Amino acid sequence: MNYLKKFLKNFVDYFRKSTPPDNLDSIEASHPLARALKSKGHFSTKKNIVKERAFLPNYNEELQILETSTYRIDGLTNEQTWNHLKDNILKNPGDKFYGRADISVSDIHESQLKIKEDATPPRHVGIIGWPVDDKDAIKARAMELASKATLHINKIEL
Repeated sequence: MNYLKKFLKNFVDYFRKSTPPDNLDSIEASHPLARALKSKGHFSTKKNIVKERAFLPNYNEELQILETSTYRIDGLTNEQTWNHLKDNILKNPGDKFYGRADISVSDIHESQLKIKEDATPPRHVGIIGWPVDDKDAIKARAMELASKATLHINKIEL
């Protein structure tokens, strides 16, 4: 029994040391955010670009607003970023994500959008302030965000 307690303690201690804290300071304009790319239609590896579809918002029924989900990645290593996205994005067996689109908070503000930190799941940040009932304006803002985003293809085995 002592062996099991010692093993569990070491196991928990290991993950506490390797997992960055989620009690983050308030977000700054220079902080990077990552948008998980769950569809091959969200990017082009040939052109090395993120497509506007990656940033199109979904309707958040709870808040009754349009929102695009992203995650804070400041303070994370590349591997920690991929693992954080995997842990928070992949909910069902067979789920995949192919890459991520990194963008700064200032790029979002320059596109006349806002951010909403809610930390549920951890490090979650919603892009909000999308025009209501104006599909062309929504698409234009999504295109602007995509043009400013940096594409990262998932090369870590998930």
